[in-house]
Amino acid sequence: MEKEKLNELIHLYFADELSAGEKETLLNYVNSSGEAKAEFESIKMLYSAFAANKPPKFSDDELLQSRSELLRNIRKEKLKPSLIDKLFSIYD
Repeated sequence: MEKEKLNELIHLYFADELSAGEKETLLNYVNSSGEAKAEFESIKMLYSAFAANKPPKFSDDELLQSRSELLRNIRKEKLKPSLIDKLFSIYD
């Protein structure tokens, strides 16, 4: 199997985009080829690292509270004089 095709199939495998038959065919090929197995394990480690660093899920209440806080802070900042206003006030 071509290396590019193998890479594509391995990525599709970890994205759960292969049918059961395609998965079985891929795994049989990987188990029969040392080079394919090494490539599979390398990509598997990559996907494991992605999964380990996945941001935590937030509840809808937490998201709503964070958005409200953000909007409140934006409104506060709008009320503050801008840097340009501060600079011009020095010369008044």
